Amino acid sequence: MTITAKYPSKCAACGGAVAAGERIEWSKGSPARHTECPDSPSPAPAQQKRAYRPTTCTMCGHVERHDRRGYPIGDRVLRSGECQSCYEERKMGY
Repeated sequence: MTITAKYPSKCAACGGAVAAGERIEWSKGSPARHTECPDSPSPAPAQQKRAYRPTTCTMCGHVERHDRRGYPIGDRVLRSGECQSCYEERKMGY
């Protein structure tokens, strides 16, 4: 079925960029394609890697570290701004 693209993506047929608002061929379970692929398609933008910022505990100053794959090493700093150890100590009433 022919629809209007809601999000930018990559054409499965030619590998070119599909802009949001462009008419595309789509069916459930298969990737989007241009209705008519251009002769010289513009390359699709590369995905950017997510940068991990070091976060610091507001109570003790512990800095959260990550390994090469992005998983935290040791205590995590929670959304509240404190590390797991400080959170548990506060909850236990130490």
